[in-house]
Amino acid sequence: MRAEVATSSFAGPPQAVEVFHAGRWFPGELLGWRHDEAGCCRVRVRCVVGGLRHTAWTDLAQLRLPAPVRPPVPDVARVAGPPPARDRHALGAPADLPRPRRAGLVEWLRST
Repeated sequence: MRAEVATSSFAGPPQAVEVFHAGRWFPGELLGWRHDEAGCCRVRVRCVVGGLRHTAWTDLAQLRLPAPVRPPVPDVARVAGPPPARDRHALGAPADLPRPRRAGLVEWLRST
């Protein structure tokens, strides 16, 4: 005689998952789960394979959460551009060294 196995399911919308089938990961939905007589967790999933929608029980190891979609990050250097020359010192860049003059005090003293 076989005992009835209780099934759990989501009260709200299904959880987005990826299902491993035929060597590939397919986007799908986790509909529910149950523990069998041996204590293993089985999951009820729905996914589209080959244009057909399938719903089946599979091992928990055949699921993974989808990778989160990250928004593109703008290139700060391209958006901001180089700083203007007058702001160069405010950003911590060292000041230019003074240039020696051609006719300075030392040259004038030598000529006298």
